[in-house]
Amino acid sequence: MKTHHGHSYRIAPDGSTIWTTPTGHTYHRPPAGDTRLIGTPRRRASRHAG
Repeated sequence: MKTHHGHSYRIAPDGSTIWTTPTGHTYHRPPAGDTRLIGTPRRRASRHAG
């Protein structure tokens, strides 16, 4: 579990842990289970000079 360098986390009422990385990816880990990715950051639309 990362607790530094921009990672944030919270404990849900069911005891699972949800954390977000500095890149905006969100992960969920139930009390007795595997970690899974539940959210990714939105990509910005590229700007083309025109």
